[in-house]
Amino acid sequence: MADLQDRKIDELLAATKENNRMLQKLVSGARWARVGRLIYYTIIIGSAVGAYYYIQPFIEPIKEAAANPGKTSEEFSQKLFEQFRAQAEKYIGQQGQ
Repeated sequence: MADLQDRKIDELLAATKENNRMLQKLVSGARWARVGRLIYYTIIIGSAVGAYYYIQPFIEPIKEAAANPGKTSEEFSQKLFEQFRAQAEKYIGQQGQ
């Protein structure tokens, strides 16, 4: 009778150890998933902010035109063209270095 109880206790201990290992893997996997999700959303938000920062000089004349509808379209297009040229020269200057 004692052998049977000892054997069952040993089986229970082995099953408990195996369960513990599996639970630790689950917790570790969840932790890595959380880190990956944080990196994923950081990249998405960062790229959106970067894209806005990049196109902001082109958006500003449009915002000004919407705020001041009395301006002529020629002034608006001239200002937009000047800003585009300045950005293009800045970009080309960076590529040449």
